[in-house]
Amino acid sequence: MPNRSSEDNAQKILRDIKDQSLDLPLPEPTFSGVKPVQVNDLRAFDGEEFLTQVYRTLLLREPEQTAIDKTLFELNVGLRSKMQVISNIRNSPEGKKRNVPVSGLLPAFLIKIMDSKTMLLLKQFGLRASLKDLTREIEQLKDAQRLSQKKMDQQLVSLKEGWAGTEYFSNKYYSKFEEQFRGSREVMVERFNYYLNHIDFIKQDTGRRCLDLGSGHGVWLDLLRDQKQVAQGVEINQQMIDECNARGHHVTKQDMLEFLKAKEDNTFDLISGFHIIEHVSTDTLTHLVEQAFVVIKPGGYLLFETPNPGTVLTSTYNFYLDPSHHTPIHPLFIEFLFRSVGFVDIEIIRLHPCEGQPEIKDPYLSTLIQGPQDYSILAKKP
Repeated sequence: MPNRSSEDNAQKILRDIKDQSLDLPLPEPTFSGVKPVQVNDLRAFDGEEFLTQVYRTLLLREPEQTAIDKTLFELNVGLRSKMQVISNIRNSPEGKKRNVPVSGLLPAFLIKIMDSKTMLLLKQFGLRASLKDLTREIEQLKDAQRLSQKKMDQQLVSLKEGWAGTEYFSNKYYSKFEEQFRGSREVMVERFNYYLNHIDFIKQDTGRRCLDLGSGHGVWLDLLRDQKQVAQGVEINQQMIDECNARGHHVTKQDMLEFLKAKEDNTFDLISGFHIIEHVSTDTLTHLVEQAFVVIKPGGYLLFETPNPGTVLTSTYNFYLDPSHHTPIHPLFIEFLFRSVGFVDIEIIRLHPCEGQPEIKDPYLSTLIQGPQDYSILAKKP
């Protein structure tokens, strides 16, 4: 434990260094024929003018805008002092090459003492800065954190605006868009029939409770009803909701995650979602799978179908036809997510091979370029 005298001396050293007023008998650099620059003359400038003068004097050129922005930010939030900036520029490779003499510049090891990390190291050896100095440094760090958070919030708003940028199109034209590019009702019936034969209870039992997320035009709801299952849907597109309800279905207009959160545990025998998970973020998808696990009955199923990123034609071209798509979902990722949440008997089913393309004899290239356009994942809650 240091005595009072040594502690006072330590505080004075730190305070003097912080105030840039330490009077040490430092040797002046000697340069033949060149008059040294006075460090205090450079420190007399403020803001961008300070940095411009330092660059012109020590590097004999103008500063880049990126350097101005970065250094001014560090000065404003207290991450650097003017003495540190001058020292860093003078001792940089370019500064050493120019070799401009600077009178009154503290040695680098003393300047480093002003860094907050070094202050903490000194504290470990029993040298404690004054409460005022520490408080000021904490406030400076808080200001820097608030500024960073503000920038992050602005970036998040920009991202959200980008994701929500298809709302007008979706409300007005998406129903017609799906009719044209997803295929006719006959095509959709043919595709969905696969699942009627693949999910065991659909044809073996009746009255099972089924929920379809993003019901679209209601083709899957039609087939479930034909099999005498109790099916309902959730959708956000009003045109599609009106179309489904006009055919006697019960489709709710609500965000699908909020819809699931409002349901009791162990409610549904089957939750399905055809071409919906590629429209949401990773976090939303994670919450969706977790909440589905809660409301599915033991022995019930979760089924998703989505574009297959393992086929080049899909991942690099067809996926981007739909402007509301967010990101392709890798089958290994969704399988990992299902398993981590608690689903078992997970099955990846690759579907809908690309048709009408020139034949590729190499089987690997054929699968890579013209392979299944979609895949589904089917899993059971134990």
